[in-house]
Amino acid sequence: MKARLNLILFAAVLFVLPAFAADEPLTIAFDAFRVTTGEDGKESLTPAKTAYPGDTIEYVAVYSNSGNETLNNTQPVIPVPRGMKVDMKTVKPDAADGSIDGVVFSPLPLKESDGKEVSHDQIRALRWHLPRLSPGESEEITFRVEVDS
Repeated sequence: MKARLNLILFAAVLFVLPAFAADEPLTIAFDAFRVTTGEDGKESLTPAKTAYPGDTIEYVAVYSNSGNETLNNTQPVIPVPRGMKVDMKTVKPDAADGSIDGVVFSPLPLKESDGKEVSHDQIRALRWHLPRLSPGESEEITFRVEVDS
């Protein structure tokens, strides 16, 4: 039997690259959900702490400014573990950057040097640009991955 992926470890490496002082409060709520489709064709989401080959997982991260000052140029980065393929049509907000190494980012869709699109199972991180997060404001980021079988 193939090993399961531990989503708690994935959540533990979730990070953000904010362009503001460390004492300004940016809170992050992160959840992972298993996506299933019922016989009626409707999708349902159930909390997921583990994932198995063939599963579709939806990640939801909510970045909130609980402080009194506006946060500018926050750049949340969510790593994508090996063995997961990003479903590009579910990346929200859709103006995101991607990386195959978690260091160098480019606007999605990622392209090879010959102009061909990078396979979505090679994406190792996604990054968003939140130009302004006012006090009390939140921004939700979501995307789905398919766990390789």
